Amino acid sequence: MMHNLYVGRDSLVNVTGKFIENISGNKESNVEKDKQTIINGKGVSQSNENHEIHSKKQIKANAAEKSNLH
Repeated sequence: MMHNLYVGRDSLVNVTGKFIENISGNKESNVEKDKQTIINGKGVSQSNENHEIHSKKQIKANAAEKSNLH
């Protein structure tokens, strides 16, 4: 069963427990302005294939320690 949700104004989701999102198909997100992600703990990104990051400008990575990102 397909459920549709349309939000025509600002929206805020506050999860105080655990939030799990399982997607068996593709997920596509389109952001027309800025997007900010803040992680206070450990952040992990994992892929069984290639990771691709595209930017029309410079990609800036800040870390307290040196990395092997080339």
